[in-house]
Amino acid sequence: MKGNRLLVIVISLLAIINFSCATAGRQIDSEQVKQNIKIATSTKDDVVRVCGEPLSKNYDAGTDTEVWHYAYIEKNVTPLGVLTHELGIGTEWKCNKTVVDVYLQKSVVTDLKIDTGTTVKLNYGR
Repeated sequence: MKGNRLLVIVISLLAIINFSCATAGRQIDSEQVKQNIKIATSTKDDVVRVCGEPLSKNYDAGTDTEVWHYAYIEKNVTPLGVLTHELGIGTEWKCNKTVVDVYLQKSVVTDLKIDTGTTVKLNYGR
């Protein structure tokens, strides 16, 4: 009887670990962007070569600036989150994000903004 209960718990934990992750966007290496995209010399073609096609684009006619947006978010249950979920307390999640904005004028990079971070949060309740 105890063996069956343990087996059910192990299978439940594996299911939570394997099915409790979410991603959005396309993964982008911020270090590669910093090393390969240079302000005043890199072009749109260089940006596409390093980053791929952007998630979205904006254009500001007042400054004649085009902004290409890249983003990637990955959210996973932590090992502690598996335990807290099984205890009925809630679930701890770890979220990694990378956001890159490339500013272009006349097809040349004029600015680059990179925001990366990791947060860990406990969501109470099931």
